[in-house]
Amino acid sequence: MKKLMLSIFALAAFTLSAAAQANTATDNATSHAELISPMSLAKVAGATNGGNLEFGKIAIGAGAGTVSLTAAATPTVTPAGSATLVAGTPRSAAAFLVGGQAGRAYSVTLPTSTNVVNGANNLTITSWASSASLVIESSEELNTFYVGGTLNIPVDSPVGNYAGTFDVTVTYN
Repeated sequence: MKKLMLSIFALAAFTLSAAAQANTATDNATSHAELISPMSLAKVAGATNGGNLEFGKIAIGAGAGTVSLTAAATPTVTPAGSATLVAGTPRSAAAFLVGGQAGRAYSVTLPTSTNVVNGANNLTITSWASSASLVIESSEELNTFYVGGTLNIPVDSPVGNYAGTFDVTVTYN
């Protein structure tokens, strides 16, 4: 009787095990990761005006004016309104060196506007532009690009030196 009970128990365990296996399936997948060079960004200190955005000296008349500076190694500078460029002063687009994985696409984020200040007085820079190629060149892992914008000078802006900072961000796409 004991042997019969053991046999029935073993048969039941085998049957349950087979049924459990019929309700189970296994497969596999491949996992993958690619490590790439991190993004880097640095102002080109050896560029004209230390790599900074420089509008130079501007004479302003009675009305408002603007000075637009293109994003280029040798920028085009265009005054408008009552703004007049003073000859012989250095002007430059900001210069940056971006690095990363060759062949990778990236985006550049520029401010929508920022202020340059002289005490309590503000001038606004708008219409930001970049000359970035938006792909790390395959022949090299560092690329130079330039940033320009438009300086807006309101009516009755006091004379003086105006300065400020702005952020530029690069991100892999």
